Amino acid sequence: MKLQPFLLHQSRWLLLVLLTLVAITITAYTSILRPLSDINWLDSLGEGGLTLMTLIWIAVTLLTRPKGLVTNLLFAGLSAMYVSMLWDFLDEMVVFTPHYLTSFEAIPACFGMVLMSISAYYWYKEQSIFNQTLMKKERFYRDHSMTDFVTGLYSVEYMQNQVRHEQSRLANGNSPFCLTLFDICDFAAYSRQHGMQKSNQLLRDIADMLSLSMRESDLLCRFAADKFVVVHPQTNHVQAQAFANRAAEFIARHANYDDGENQPQYSAVRWSCIEVDDKHCEFEPLIAALVNELNQTKVAAA
Repeated sequence: MKLQPFLLHQSRWLLLVLLTLVAITITAYTSILRPLSDINWLDSLGEGGLTLMTLIWIAVTLLTRPKGLVTNLLFAGLSAMYVSMLWDFLDEMVVFTPHYLTSFEAIPACFGMVLMSISAYYWYKEQSIFNQTLMKKERFYRDHSMTDFVTGLYSVEYMQNQVRHEQSRLANGNSPFCLTLFDICDFAAYSRQHGMQKSNQLLRDIADMLSLSMRESDLLCRFAADKFVVVHPQTNHVQAQAFANRAAEFIARHANYDDGENQPQYSAVRWSCIEVDDKHCEFEPLIAALVNELNQTKVAAA
């Protein structure tokens, strides 16, 4: 398992351990154990479960987020709630000798909820920026179970759902839409020469360049090993071809430098484009038409 998430938030992990030890130490010095007959085990199980779940939330936050204001606020708020939950759980096992200490259990949780509310505001601002960035990769629906691990784009299954959505819009009187298929030239040879790491980087680079070339209404997905598909809503064939030409020219100027020889390895893509004006056409024939047109382009270029 990679240690980077632990090293990134090392001070916060240590602070979490310290908070746990301090809470247990304070409890040990200010309380006595309850007799087993006085313990409500069902209540203890519930409060212990809440404590454990809060601890899991803190761990997930630290493992999945970078440093920053939102992470700090989330960690502080959840940690305060965790301390309250832990004291509440320990209260089922012990009796505080100064009985008034029991009244202070909820104070950290209240403070933590205030911090969580503040973090929710900044998280909303952060997410608004991400939503704008991901518009060309998600459009109106988000399901990361369909995401391609290498490029971060959605897969062909997600694309199929989007095509069906456009076909339903077509049935309601909208103008036709287009599909464009991009294929990286000589990708297999590039992979053999440079290895998987550089090949994956090239895929990510081309995905980014295609995304930069697109309109906000378009959608980019990864179709296969070295292929990408773009959906152009309410776009005719001429407009889609103009987009494909611009994107191909942009990608052709990309230089992926080799670390050893420092020599530029230029990228190139072929493309095919079809206009969809039949609301009843299945997804597979549409993709087959794209692939067939692309193969004809390869033969003509050979």
